[in-house]
Amino acid sequence: MHTSEGVSSWILDKKLCVRSLPKRHLSEMPYTKKYIEIVKENNRDFHIKKIKWVIRELDEEGQEVLSWKVFRKAGIRYEYHDKLEQYINNKINI
Repeated sequence: MHTSEGVSSWILDKKLCVRSLPKRHLSEMPYTKKYIEIVKENNRDFHIKKIKWVIRELDEEGQEVLSWKVFRKAGIRYEYHDKLEQYINNKINI
């Protein structure tokens, strides 16, 4: 998937090649903590970014854009489907 990476604690751990450094030591790094809080991507924003990417990909491939295809290709777990179904249907019908 070629989307821009959002900032999450997992991405920070991966990019810095350390495990749990931000989580354990954020109290000692107030500026870093504040920056992370500003730029950190929440789950909904991440899912919406993936949904937009999948819809664009399906359109470019000439496939029919259906909500189940979007969920499957985006890899969004079933527990989030209810919260995102309306958003996907609105995007599809535009």
